[in-house]
Amino acid sequence: MKLCVKTIYLFCLFALFLSSLSAQGGLINHPVKKTATKSAAPKPKPVAAKPAPPKVMMWGEANYKGESLTVNENLPVLPAPLGTTENGQHGKVSSLKVNSTGWVVFWEGKSFKESDDQLWVEGPAVISDLAQLHRPHGNNHWNDRILAVSFASAPPTGSNKNRTIITRKTNVR
Repeated sequence: MKLCVKTIYLFCLFALFLSSLSAQGGLINHPVKKTATKSAAPKPKPVAAKPAPPKVMMWGEANYKGESLTVNENLPVLPAPLGTTENGQHGKVSSLKVNSTGWVVFWEGKSFKESDDQLWVEGPAVISDLAQLHRPHGNNHWNDRILAVSFASAPPTGSNKNRTIITRKTNVR
């Protein structure tokens, strides 16, 4: 009789142990204990995220008119329609917007030569008429002079003799 009581006692302890595992999401799930779920409303379809705006937008005429070009990476030579004219000596960019935060460098020449004039713009920024923006050399303005674009990880350092620098604090429209 004592053996039977001990066996029943051990069996009860084992059953209690197994039921505690099931209650905690353990190994055993009793199929009868599953509750029927109410039919839920259909899940909404995920909405596609809006693509990020282009880092730089440029136009062939002042006030964001004319042919346009968007840029998201370094371009040693601007492609058509705003690329080179007059035997490759000049670009056709007359207004621009920098949509990203950080520094963008617009180059007077191709292939990022330090000796060429550079327009450093800290974004976000808008410049509606590059003819109104001083350039260190040549015809002294930036209208139709940009031939290349690069993205800098830091503000300009060193000599500024070939640079026009526009920070977010500069009021240019």
